[in-house]
Amino acid sequence: NRELDIGFDANGNFDEATLTDFVGAGTATISIWYDQSGNSFNASVAAANQPQIYTSGTVSKENGIVALKFDGVNHYLNNDSMNTTQPTTVSFVATARGTDYFYDGDDAVFRNVAYVSAGEYAAYAGSTRFIGVPYVNGQQTGQFIVYDNLDGAFFVNNVGQGSGVPMGGRILNGIDIGQRYTDNSRLLGTFQELIFWSSDL
Repeated sequence: NRELDIGFDANGNFDEATLTDFVGAGTATISIWYDQSGNSFNASVAAANQPQIYTSGTVSKENGIVALKFDGVNHYLNNDSMNTTQPTTVSFVATARGTDYFYDGDDAVFRNVAYVSAGEYAAYAGSTRFIGVPYVNGQQTGQFIVYDNLDGAFFVNNVGQGSGVPMGGRILNGIDIGQRYTDNSRLLGTFQELIFWSSDL
């Protein structure tokens, strides 16, 4: 149950050496995923729900880059005070291996969602559900979404709907990473980056 804050190495990458020295041949989970923006929207969760970053002496990675590993059953992260306005632009790198939620709001009203549904990647903010890019099991994705009720946009690995479709007017008031707001449909896969901007990029 030891904990250690781990930052970045001289090249600006996650400091794998410090993690390896700290854990050794054991297993480690993430108790806090720190917000790098200065807004202190850190994501955390109780011990039983923490995603892994190190398993039996090996750093968890996706495509050679350090990744948070979600088990599809218990793992997720939460920040109940993170809030957004519209438009909001989101960019993230994650991999799904099932019909899962990358992130959602913290309740039924305040929702900006990215998930996998009926064989397609999807995004939603209360109105039109953006779909159209086929889901590929285990494919690392870079997703780019603009949540805007007037002029939304949605791309998965630079392929998607483009812009101009109203996605809905909902915003976030709290975020769940790796699960649906109902505390189910949890992500089986990995997360590597999640960035929010309070503008249309």
